[in-house]
Amino acid sequence: MESFEIERDRTVDPAAVERYRALDRMWPRDQKAPDAP
Repeated sequence: MESFEIERDRTVDPAAVERYRALDRMWPRDQKAPDAP
C-alpha cells in the first residue's frame, strides 16, 4: 500500500497531495471535499 502511495504521489502536484492528506484527516472518507483527487 505504501509503495502505491509513493508511486501515485509522483504524478500529482505535491501541494495537492498535502491538501488531500490534510482533508483525509479532517473528514470521513465519504465526505471528501470536491477538489480531492
